[in-house]
Amino acid sequence: MKEILRLFIAINFSEEIKDTLSDLTSELKRNKQKGNFTHRENFHLTLAFLGETSYIEDAGKVLDNISNKSFLTPFYLYTEGALRFKRREGDIFCVGIKENPFLQLLYNEIKKELKHFEFYTEEREFKPHLTFGRGIILRKDYDFECFKRKVPTLCQKVDEISLMKSHRVDGKLIYTKIYSIKLTEGT
Repeated sequence: MKEILRLFIAINFSEEIKDTLSDLTSELKRNKQKGNFTHRENFHLTLAFLGETSYIEDAGKVLDNISNKSFLTPFYLYTEGALRFKRREGDIFCVGIKENPFLQLLYNEIKKELKHFEFYTEEREFKPHLTFGRGIILRKDYDFECFKRKVPTLCQKVDEISLMKSHRVDGKLIYTKIYSIKLTEGT
């Protein structure tokens, strides 16, 4: 019987960026009434969610095909402010990603490759972000506008794309890299 894993394709972040995001998350945690927050080691930018699948080898081939496209080269992405998406059960708090044609091109090519291997792909618009947490209700006296001003612009060189698995260890959600490819400068 083939193993079934919950998979996604992502950009992982430097330790420095994870530290900054973790510090910001800690401020939200101190000022919450309730909520579930992203663990420091899990900060990433999802490019595609594959869901539960046994086609792990095909998911790796998607990345291999991406690495063979000479027009997909390393690039820099920048964060852009804090976002809050209102939900009845508690809000989603995120850091936005500045619009970037190289990121959009990478996303489009991944989506094309996923369709080629007959993976399900979402049809909604790609809105890249880094999630601080979900189901968050802040204390009524907390000023989110003040928090937004504290969120710096962060820069990440993107030269690696990873296939990640999502699993629980002792009840804690863990994201583990199971395969990755490097983007290289065009020749």
